[in-house]
Amino acid sequence: MTTSTRSSPDRAADRDPAPGAASWARRVPRWAPGVLGAAAVAVGAALGQWYAPALAGAVLGVVAGVRGFGFLRTAVWAVVLGPLAWVPALLPWYLAGGAVTTDRTAAALAGVPDLGVTTLTLTLLVALVQVLVGVWPGRAAHGLLRHAPRRPRQPPEPEPE
Repeated sequence: MTTSTRSSPDRAADRDPAPGAASWARRVPRWAPGVLGAAAVAVGAALGQWYAPALAGAVLGVVAGVRGFGFLRTAVWAVVLGPLAWVPALLPWYLAGGAVTTDRTAAALAGVPDLGVTTLTLTLLVALVQVLVGVWPGRAAHGLLRHAPRRPRQPPEPEPE
């Protein structure tokens, strides 16, 4: 007796989806949601929403769990959503000279020499830490939802005669 590897055409699960269904998902590049997330974090940073990287990190944690991202891919997106997203908001402030006094104070408190970029570097490091702290509960939420107990199916009740 041999088994056939072909699927029967009458099974709904084996058929191809409708031509228009989810065709938009095939046209959107895989990196587009991450870039949109980075743009949202940049706008949030420009508006003073300092916690935006943590929220983006939580979303990244859920997406990383659903998509099965490994450590390296999650780390790359964490850098994109944190420090790289904050640069457009911080660079004009820094180039306008707003960080000179703050640099000296932060360098003195950290015990490092005043190199002129201390505050910018520490701020970008804080953005990275925020994203990574956000990834943790996002990944945990995905794990909890994935392993949540399901209600057992009840057999149908027999019809009374």
